Amino acid sequence: AAGRASAEGGGSPDPAPSPRARVKRQGSLDGLLPTSPPSKPLSSGGDASALALPSACGGASQLEPAIRALLGQSPSLAHEVYSRLPPLQKLGLLRVLVDGACDSPHTAKAVDEAMARRRGVLEREEEAEKEKKRETRTLRDEARHALREQLAEQREAAGEEGEQLLPAEVTEVAVSLEVQKRQEALACGGQVEVLSREALQQAESDLAIELELQAANGIDSDGRDFSAADLEGIVARRDLIKHRRDTFGPARDAAQEGLRAAASSGDAAAMEAALEAARAAALEGDCDEDGIG
Repeated sequence: AAGRASAEGGGSPDPAPSPRARVKRQGSLDGLLPTSPPSKPLSSGGDASALALPSACGGASQLEPAIRALLGQSPSLAHEVYSRLPPLQKLGLLRVLVDGACDSPHTAKAVDEAMARRRGVLEREEEAEKEKKRETRTLRDEARHALREQLAEQREAAGEEGEQLLPAEVTEVAVSLEVQKRQEALACGGQVEVLSREALQQAESDLAIELELQAANGIDSDGRDFSAADLEGIVARRDLIKHRRDTFGPARDAAQEGLRAAASSGDAAAMEAALEAARAAALEGDCDEDGIG
C-alpha cells in the first residue's frame, strides 16, 4: 500500500536494490548463490573434480561468507578483502564467475565466431588440397599425352625395327618421371635440363672452343665484325668457361658429396648449405647467362 501511495502521489517507484543492499536488508545470499550445477560440463574430458568444484570448495557454506565479506566492504577495499580469503573460497568464487561468463550471450557469440573461423580455415584447406590434386592430375595427363606423341614419333622413325624394340604404350613409371621433370621445371620458373657431370664437362669444352674461335676471328656467324665491347664480352665468357672447366672439378666433387649427405640426413639447413656449395661450383646455372643447357 505504501508503494502504491508513493506512485500515485507522483513519486518514482523504489529502485531495484543492489546485491550489496539485498545482503544488508535480507541477511541471506540465497538469490546470489547458484542453486544447481551448470547445464554443460566445462571439461570435455569428463573430469569429476571439475563438475563437483563448488562441493569440493565447501559449497554454499564456503561461498556465502566469501560473498558476504566482499559485499560488506566498499568497492575500493574489495581487492584487499579478496586477497585475505582462503584458497577454497577464492576457487569457489572463480567457479561461480566462470559459470556466469559461460552462460552469457557474449561468450556464446565468441564461441560461435571461433567455430565459424575454424570451419572457414578447414574449408580453405580442403579446397586447396582439391586444387592441388586437380593440378597434379592435369600435369600427369599432359605428361602422358606428350610421352605418347614422343613414343609414336620414335616408332615411326625407327620403322619395323622400332615397332619390335619400342613399347607400344607409355608406362606409368615413364609418366611419373616426366611429371617430376615438369614439376622441377615449374619450381625453377621455366624449362629445366638435367645434365650429368660428363655432359656438363663436354658442354663447357664445346662452348670454350666456340668462344675461342669467335675471339680469334672477330666475326659472328653471319660474317659481321664484332664491336670492341662485344669482343671484350666474348673473351671474358671464354676465360670464365675455361676456368670452370679446368679448376672446378674438386669443388664439384665435394658439392656432390655434400648434396648426398644432406639428402640422407633430411636436415633443411644442411641441404640449403649443400645447395649453396653446388651453385658456387657451377653445378646449377642459367642458360641465358652462361649458354649451357
